[in-house]
Amino acid sequence: MTNLPHKKDVKPPYRKEKYEKDTAAATATAAAKRKVAPSPRTPTPSVADFLEKAKKFANDSAKAKVERHFSDVCLPEMYNVVSTNVHELLATDIAALSFTTDIWSSDVSPTSMLSLTAQWIDTDFKLQKIVLHSQEFRGSHTAVAISEAFANMFDTWRIDSAESKRARTTDEPRTVSLSDMFDEILQENNPFARQRTSSTAQQLDGYLSEVPIPRSNNPLEFWRTNQGRFPDLAQMARRYLSAPCTSTDSERLFSAASHVIDEKRNRLSCEKAEKLLFIKKNLPLFLKK
Repeated sequence: MTNLPHKKDVKPPYRKEKYEKDTAAATATAAAKRKVAPSPRTPTPSVADFLEKAKKFANDSAKAKVERHFSDVCLPEMYNVVSTNVHELLATDIAALSFTTDIWSSDVSPTSMLSLTAQWIDTDFKLQKIVLHSQEFRGSHTAVAISEAFANMFDTWRIDSAESKRARTTDEPRTVSLSDMFDEILQENNPFARQRTSSTAQQLDGYLSEVPIPRSNNPLEFWRTNQGRFPDLAQMARRYLSAPCTSTDSERLFSAASHVIDEKRNRLSCEKAEKLLFIKKNLPLFLKK
């Protein structure tokens, strides 16, 4: 037995050198492929360049032209038409106007809006509702600021805030206050009071002798049917039944405002937002005619 190495464990020198040479060549080729030729240096555009390019694209865009035409031409024209109809509606025979109001602050822009909605009962005893304002309300929400805003709103629509006080003191026929009605009811139970002969008192007697309608019935339907029998009481019903029970109308208005001023249109001006809301809420009232 000899100690010579086995044949397969011996590597001839020429094979080792060839292996190392081939490996080095392959490594150099892969490194060369990974190298990227440097591109020619281009100047980095500034923010002003980007803005100028965007402005030029917007000016040349057909979509932008349509949007600008609607915003600057169509929207004011539609607002003026609906506003004229609202003025004419407010000039009709309205016994009393009742209002709701609320203040809303946007979650996506630093905007606050003050609403004013009105409702009344017309001569056919149908409840009418309109939106008068949802205007921007800047500054502190103090009582003085809110009062001044309301005064400007009433002036815009030519609504006299002292109208209700004058209506109670006027000498026009068939105008009776609740105080007068209450005094007459008290006199009915006074044996020493003189017998009542006025038309209003007779109407009150007839009304109190009526069978009460079911609670599920609409009281406006009753007064539409019986306004010929109780004309003075029907006039009072138009005045006092117009008062809203809640501020739901203003809350619904601002629900619509949150869809107009959203994350995609958080830079929309309050003036345009108010016109959009005014048209959305009031236009259906005139399309029904």
